[in-house]
Amino acid sequence: MIGRKLGNRYEMLERIGRGGMSLVYRAQDTLLQRVVAIKVLRSQFVNDSEFVKRFRREGQAAASLSHPNIVSLYDVGQEDDFYYLVMEYVDGETLKDRIATRGPIPVLQSMKIAHQICEALEHAHQHRVVHRDIKPHNILITKDGRVKVTDFGIARAATEATITNTGAIIGSVHYFSPEQARGGFTGEKSDLYSLGVVLYEMLTGKVPFEGETPISVALKHLQEPAPEPTSLNPEIPPAVQRIVLKALEKNQGDRYQSAGEMLADIGAYLKNPELSPSSGERSRPRAVPPPVAGRGGEATDAEERSRKQNKRKKKGPSRAFFWAALLLLLIGLAFYGMKSFFDWFNVPTVEVPAVVGKSLIDAQKELTAIFLIPIVVAQQNDPTVPFNFIIAQLPGAGELVKEGREVRLTVSKGPEMVEIPPLVRKSSKEATLILQGLGLTANVRLRHDPEVPEDYVISQNPREGVSVKKGTAVDLEVSQGPEQIMLSLPNFAGEKLDNVLLRLAALKLTKGQITEVASSLLAGTVVGQDPAAGTMVAEGSAVNFSVSKGGGASRQSSLSIKVPQGTQPIRVLVRVTDSRGARTVLNEDRTPGQEFTISIEWTGETATAEVFFNGSLYRKDVWR
Repeated sequence: MIGRKLGNRYEMLERIGRGGMSLVYRAQDTLLQRVVAIKVLRSQFVNDSEFVKRFRREGQAAASLSHPNIVSLYDVGQEDDFYYLVMEYVDGETLKDRIATRGPIPVLQSMKIAHQICEALEHAHQHRVVHRDIKPHNILITKDGRVKVTDFGIARAATEATITNTGAIIGSVHYFSPEQARGGFTGEKSDLYSLGVVLYEMLTGKVPFEGETPISVALKHLQEPAPEPTSLNPEIPPAVQRIVLKALEKNQGDRYQSAGEMLADIGAYLKNPELSPSSGERSRPRAVPPPVAGRGGEATDAEERSRKQNKRKKKGPSRAFFWAALLLLLIGLAFYGMKSFFDWFNVPTVEVPAVVGKSLIDAQKELTAIFLIPIVVAQQNDPTVPFNFIIAQLPGAGELVKEGREVRLTVSKGPEMVEIPPLVRKSSKEATLILQGLGLTANVRLRHDPEVPEDYVISQNPREGVSVKKGTAVDLEVSQGPEQIMLSLPNFAGEKLDNVLLRLAALKLTKGQITEVASSLLAGTVVGQDPAAGTMVAEGSAVNFSVSKGGGASRQSSLSIKVPQGTQPIRVLVRVTDSRGARTVLNEDRTPGQEFTISIEWTGETATAEVFFNGSLYRKDVWR
């Protein structure tokens, strides 16, 4: 692409970036003499007609946006197999690069960036444009610190089109709103949730939800509350944390209801960052009261001597008593310790039996029988050990211990059980995500159903509320929509269009595109059809027709006739069939044995002349 001139106007200078959906180039607009950025769609998107249609429409919508915090979209074009966007060239870096290279961004600077992003979203939402893919990769920061949000048109088109082979959409799952993760309706509040994730990442250097797979991250967006940002960065003020967590609410009703509402909270913080979030007042150090002193602020000498004498009087007899009591206590402890020491050596030794794999009741009986003390220290799920059976013991089997020793037991709670959730009438994608989040698997079977929409769950087994082992496969019957009846398409060529349309209705087919073509056939006659005759099609399918508009040249042929011998006049009938249809050109009585010739005009590629004597076919001529 380097050196190529798109649209006979944009000269490609160098590639400056690449993404899941496009390659980005710096180019020179030779008409307006300015540097621009051009995004050229990757080939797999060009082959998706639905995406291209949405891309052009959404690109035109995004081009209507004009805001200092939105990358201006100048043009949407196509040349050969290349679809491209011409945009404002921003000399700077992405917010993702800044976080990756410098780590968390200071609170005040993060809030200023979020304020500019929110202003861009407010402008877009007022023009009914929803971004649907707000993430640090789509936020540019110029060298003078201005924020520019990009990819409004391409993000919306990619989200709504059926594109699954690039990974571009799933790559944004860390910034998805819960409604995007479940495949539901996304709107303005979805952009605000994604902005909450971006602000979280700016403040902490991490996204709120991580996982080994995109599905596990999506489930966390659906089910888990976001960790408080202060757990990763204690310097975040409470007022800022409240803004982040409100933007990250799962329920859209609890989230910011508009970009303007979120903008107001961010602006209030930026106006005075030192305000206490609870009262709006600056915190003040508490005054420490001075110590109370005697007259003149100091104690007198007489008072000091009196206090010391009283202190000595109180200490005198009590000190001797204290030391005597302490000595007696030490003697008693020494005696008890010596006795316990010798008693311990005289306790019989026993061998710890093996109780792993036995029931708790049997293990307790076996241990107490040899004067050991069974203690249950833990209970845990185990898919292989039955409920209330021993998983582990300490000391282990065969160790020699004194009678009275505790044996610590870990007891099985059996396999981890999960309650089956309601899945009927949910989309197969949402049902599968829910099951995976619970540690279950989905066993999908497709079935036609006239009432349940396509790709939605018809039934489930086990049913809702049943408890099963973790890892159990849940059978899901998923609708394929109403069953389609297939039929072989008849050959309609040569028939009048009016008659064909009646036949279509009887076959439960629909009329497609009708194209008039020049033909020697009679006007209104079907010349061709698409799909072709014999093709298997479903009920409700459309059939396209090519119909003759007439105007073919006419030709003339002679027909010689000899009437058979007889005693009575013979009725002679001549019928001609050509592109105009069948018609009778002679129908009269003739003398037996008579010979005569008639001239017949016909149109089309071929014509057929049939001669009848007294109603019986005598001969048939074909003219070409």
